[in-house]
Amino acid sequence: MRTESRRRGNAALAITTVIVLVPVLVLLSRETAGNFDAAEWRADRGVGSGIRLGMADQLIANGTLRNMTMSEVVALLGEDDREATPFPGDPELSYLLGPARPVFEIDDEFLQIKFGPTNRVQGYWISYL
Repeated sequence: MRTESRRRGNAALAITTVIVLVPVLVLLSRETAGNFDAAEWRADRGVGSGIRLGMADQLIANGTLRNMTMSEVVALLGEDDREATPFPGDPELSYLLGPARPVFEIDDEFLQIKFGPTNRVQGYWISYL
């Protein structure tokens, strides 16, 4: 009797674990997508599937955009998604990344890039709209 009860308890625990862990793992894999891939980035223009989220995190963490000219950024990332982003402060380039993280996907995230007087990247950040 106890063994049967224990088996049911273990089965219920295993099912609960799978139900909880699978969505968490999917979210984490989306946020930490593989290495930056310019072709994948450009293919996602205006789509906002979320594939750009992890790539944008890497661009920021690695300082890849630091000191680039606007033409170098556009060569790397493609045309921006500014038409969809009426941001205060008017960043000069704005790229749609996908639904906001982690769980409440109400807003979208955008990579914002501002250029200085020498036409080089002055700052970049992720914002929500």
